[in-house]
Amino acid sequence: MSLSTALWGYATLLVSTLAAAQEATPAAAPVAPVAQPAAAPTTPEAAPVPVAQPPVVQYQTPQGAPPPPQGYLYVQPNGVYEPPAAKAGDHLHDGFYLRLAIGFGYLSNTINLGASSGFDTELKVTGTTLAMEVLLGGAVIPGLILGAGIWADPLLSPKFEVGGASGSINDNQSVQLSRLGLFVDIYPDPKSGFHVQGNVGLAAFSITNKSTDETLANAKGLGLGGAVGYEWWVSQQWGAGVMARFTYSSLSADGESHRVIYPSILSSFTFN
Repeated sequence: MSLSTALWGYATLLVSTLAAAQEATPAAAPVAPVAQPAAAPTTPEAAPVPVAQPPVVQYQTPQGAPPPPQGYLYVQPNGVYEPPAAKAGDHLHDGFYLRLAIGFGYLSNTINLGASSGFDTELKVTGTTLAMEVLLGGAVIPGLILGAGIWADPLLSPKFEVGGASGSINDNQSVQLSRLGLFVDIYPDPKSGFHVQGNVGLAAFSITNKSTDETLANAKGLGLGGAVGYEWWVSQQWGAGVMARFTYSSLSADGESHRVIYPSILSSFTFN
């Protein structure tokens, strides 16, 4: 047998063996496809909701109104703060007017006794005073006050000088300068406390016996006065302050002439 014949036989045998083995092997079962989950329906993306911004608050205080209470803010629909309306007359010098004042001063009354009295000489009465006044009135316009008042100024320890001699007036005798008249009080700024006052009226310088209430002397005449002061608001209507006052009176009685010069300093309390 030749080599080619042997190789051909061997090849034929190998092919037959492979074919028989393939027929004997069972076919593989087909693989079932894996079920994929159904895709969720696509929803259009919602548009973003705009966030409402608070309105810009513009604080506008009406003239004369107080500031808003701390921690409180009321916003009108248009975004403008509107505080509660101020009461008419708050921190404003208008309407009804009442002043009470008290203080101290120093009075000097030079008395010319005159020839008719038999004592053609001068007598001077001096002393520290308790200065008091009560004024009632009203505002013609804001800052301009007109009214009437009473001024009472008793001397605390009156002394006298005559012919080079001096002494104290009897403690049983009261000496007082009194006035009743009209006044004007002007506040250049009706909302501020600076004021200037002028007054005119009937004045009387009297000496009275305390035991018998007998009037020993009573000179009458014209009294002029002026004052300047400043007050600070202590409430919506009340003011308190200090006032410098000056009074001049020209009086007469039974041939006597009296010239009274009287400066004083007072604490004032005003409702207006």
